[in-house]
Amino acid sequence: MISERNTRQKEYILKCLKQGFNKHLSSGDILNTLKESKTPVSKATVYRYLAKAQKDGLVRKYKVGSKESSCYQYIDKNSECCEHYHLLCHCCSKTVHFQNGELSTLLNNINSSNNFYIDASKTVFYGLCKQCKNKEKESAG
Repeated sequence: MISERNTRQKEYILKCLKQGFNKHLSSGDILNTLKESKTPVSKATVYRYLAKAQKDGLVRKYKVGSKESSCYQYIDKNSECCEHYHLLCHCCSKTVHFQNGELSTLLNNINSSNNFYIDASKTVFYGLCKQCKNKEKESAG
């Protein structure tokens, strides 16, 4: 019975990750989503499954900021979302994915000339999103 329950709980977690595809979810986000959908799963089960899913290549784990908790992103095997960059608003913490051919070329040049591999999926540019920039302009004006 216990392994059957664990299997069902793992399915709930995986479903939550898949529904959040192209989003970065913290373990707390996952726990809250499961609780709201009346499928509560223990915190320990979520952490264990996320560690296993990362090891198995189902999720990517990264930390956006030094004070932020780790985030997880489901990686679809057919996804082209492997080489992208992140824009992080330091005001509201909104994260945006973007791809840029010129930046990719620059990183490839850095990689080949310095024998150092930059992981594009963990590359973060900090700044202000449009909404926060507009609020900043309004309060300054």
